[in-house]
Parts: sequence; C-alpha cells; structure tokens
Amino acid sequence: MNKIICASLIPILFSMSAVVFAKDKCDLNIQADQRILKLLNNKELSFYDYDNFCRELRAANASIYIEGETTIAYSQDTAIAIATATARLSANEVEDQGLRLTSRTYQSYLGYKLARTSASEDEALYFAVNNAVSRINQTMLDELNEQRKSLKTYVDKK
Repeated sequence: MNKIICASLIPILFSMSAVVFAKDKCDLNIQADQRILKLLNNKELSFYDYDNFCRELRAANASIYIEGETTIAYSQDTAIAIATATARLSANEVEDQGLRLTSRTYQSYLGYKLARTSASEDEALYFAVNNAVSRINQTMLDELNEQRKSLKTYVDKK
C-alpha cells in the first residue's frame, strides 16, 4: 500500500502541493494540482523499472512537476474523454525559496477513453500522467543539472 505524506509549498501561480508517494522503499516527490494528486493517491504510478527510476530521481534531488487537462469531445457518432499530461523535472533545493528550476524539455502524453463520464476522464488523465512520467529520461536530468549550474554561476557573479 502506498504511504502518502502531504507538505505545503509556497503558493506558486496555481496553488500547487507536494506529495511524496512511497512504493516499496522509494519515495517520489510529485508536484501537481489537487485533481492529479487525488488520482495518484488512489492509484499509484506503475511502469517498467519504477524503483530504479525513483532512486535516480532521488539521487538527483529532483521532483516531478505534472500538469494535466481533460475534456469531453463530442461528435455526431461518438463521444470520448481526452486527457493530456506534461511532466518535467524540478530542482528540490530551490523550491523552499519560492523558485522553480525545471528541465527545459518535458514529456507529454495524450490519452482517451471511449466514454463521456467523469470516471472516464479520470482514467484517461491517470493513463496520460503515468505515461508522461514514465518517459522522463537522462537528457532531462542532464538539462536540470545544466540549469542548476547556470543558476549557481549567476548567483556567484552577484
């Protein structure tokens, strides 16, 4: 069973929250809106090599910043729930100062369900979030570290 720990952050634009999801012995820090956090509270992220992925992000002191949207699309014959999710990496060490330092690139995913209910929207959103997060890669970690170096250089010059 997942253990969930909630922590409040300095409000940034859209009242974000941080939640740590524990799967086995690895905690993963995720920042998202309340709807996504609720989905992930009910159903954990699940993809190939999750534990190794989680350990690498922890070692890099990185969080996952997730944004997602859903809509119900209507046409003459069908209606579907469509969801998109975007995941990028964020540096933990500057969050407590109210700063957001993220990877330049992100992973996104578009999913859908052949139904037009709130439940199908949630299913499509979970599927999109899970797939976007599972596509985070080493290039994004490298970019985040480049951003960290740039910030340190900038601060050192001041």
